[in-house]
Amino acid sequence: AVSEIQEALLINPDSMPSRMLLGRVYSGLNKKDLAIVQFKKVIDQSPDEIEPYLYLGTLYAEKKDYDNAINTFQKLLEKKPDSSAGMYFLGKIYLAIKLYPRAEEYFKKSLEITPDFERAIAGLGDVYTMQEQYDKAIEYYAKALYINPDDSVVRDRLGKIYIKKNSLDKALKEYQVISELEPENMMIHKRLALIHFEQGNYSQALEEFQIILLA
Repeated sequence: AVSEIQEALLINPDSMPSRMLLGRVYSGLNKKDLAIVQFKKVIDQSPDEIEPYLYLGTLYAEKKDYDNAINTFQKLLEKKPDSSAGMYFLGKIYLAIKLYPRAEEYFKKSLEITPDFERAIAGLGDVYTMQEQYDKAIEYYAKALYINPDDSVVRDRLGKIYIKKNSLDKALKEYQVISELEPENMMIHKRLALIHFEQGNYSQALEEFQIILLA
């Protein structure tokens, strides 16, 4: 696929769709530096297109090049101030570098634009979790799960908070749902086993451990 796209670009070097496709292919192959080169070229050719900024900023963030990631998303927001995705990704970056007030600010700005943006809602849950504001984290994780009940990652984070708060019945319910969504996830069976054990439900704990042993 790469060679075919490169041949197309030799014929038409200004083809933005071909260059975007090449960047996405490189990204899928985990060749981040090569993908970055392509998306930067697209931006040079078409600076008002929003999509390449999203790809470029995300790649910088994955490389933990947070300064360039922030700069890229800020440029995106200069082009499109109402981009809830741009606000969300800035929130994610500030969360990663532990600037929690800034992360909270951008997640909330994202939600002002797109109120039902589940990932931004869950992002606020992450912000509050990292600051050990567990009641607020529970509130936002619950809101996210109302929108997307099948988000096992958010449900796992909620379960972990319930364990920290020693609300084992609530934690058990969350992990039982995840187990239904992901029956092959042995880490979830392990958590179920430990919760059952802590509650004195030894036969159910043993059942979960047997699932793990037979996997």
